[in-house]
Amino acid sequence: MKCHECGGDLEVTRKDYLYLESGLPNVTVCGIEVRRCKQCSNEDIVIPRLKQLHRAIAKALLEKSSRFVPAEIRFLRKHLGWSQEDFARVFGLRPETISRWETGSERMSAPADRLLRLVVAKGDRVASYSVAQLQHLDDDNSEDLGLALKSCGSSWEPELKATTVLASLVKEDHPPYGVRPAKKRLE
Repeated sequence: MKCHECGGDLEVTRKDYLYLESGLPNVTVCGIEVRRCKQCSNEDIVIPRLKQLHRAIAKALLEKSSRFVPAEIRFLRKHLGWSQEDFARVFGLRPETISRWETGSERMSAPADRLLRLVVAKGDRVASYSVAQLQHLDDDNSEDLGLALKSCGSSWEPELKATTVLASLVKEDHPPYGVRPAKKRLE
């Protein structure tokens, strides 16, 4: 192998590497390949399977027993692929609050910490459930969900969108889903 800076020969070694690029001050990756040029002393660090490494870091953070510190909040937000604005919309907060959590000027609340842990533990971004949907939740209203499901092989799928089911129940003056009307007596 040749150095990309000067073209000199590279010497390959392994060492423990303080992974500051993660944004966390205390993550060491053990046994990482280091390619060092014999002529210009340029070093290249080779970190394989970066996505899996970040997943392992996130998992380790979830298992800690104390609340997240600012750098950990930022790491987990980025791990989820969220901007500060996305994070704020999901949590029902202003982006300034997220910024204050990430800079340490305000401590993240215990319920928000738990919610972040649950979202990260879920392990995916729920592609079919967008941040825009969360933005349009009615904070002042709560009602039972009318839902119809159909069996599709080994899984269950909604037959109609919940709002369509609810609208049809209200429109046709039907009782809530799962409640059967009393049978009329034949006279």
